[in-house]
Amino acid sequence: MITPKRDYSKILELNAPNPLKRISRRDLRFNKDLTGEEIFERSENWVPLSLKKETDVVKLDHSKLYRIFKILKHEADKVDLKFVTCKEGLFDLHTVDNCCGISYQENYKLRPTLFETWKIYTQNRTIPTMEDLYEKLCNDDKYLCDYKLREYLRILGKGLKVHEKILAKTLSDKGIIKRIDPAFIS
Repeated sequence: MITPKRDYSKILELNAPNPLKRISRRDLRFNKDLTGEEIFERSENWVPLSLKKETDVVKLDHSKLYRIFKILKHEADKVDLKFVTCKEGLFDLHTVDNCCGISYQENYKLRPTLFETWKIYTQNRTIPTMEDLYEKLCNDDKYLCDYKLREYLRILGKGLKVHEKILAKTLSDKGIIKRIDPAFIS
């Protein structure tokens, strides 16, 4: 009995990594074995998502990702669609002032993020410290930071405080900043 050659296109459609997402190294190997496609095999196409050695998750190399998002931004511009990529970095491609779309709400508050850091960086070409962020942002009522967190329920304030600690740690390490968005370090 002859077994018909299996059509892998549907499996690939469902399982192959979207280059804009993260994928485990094991899944890279699976997709390489399944398809024979070189992109899954070539390690220079993929970088670790985390600085922790034990993390098995990788993402598409920044330069390849940037090219893809630049095309997407160009297409979005053609139809006047707003474009952001906050979780991927690539802040220089953004066409709106915040990542999450919260500004479409009437009453909203923001927390300092890497995107605000990027905006400050583009003005003076130095990575701001948390103190710089506080000085530039916290006097504005729309930002929640530092001393303003005491006004909120402990459960909310605690999460925001953790966010600030992670942001401060990130800002203090140029290696992490460069991995998030190489354009930060010029």
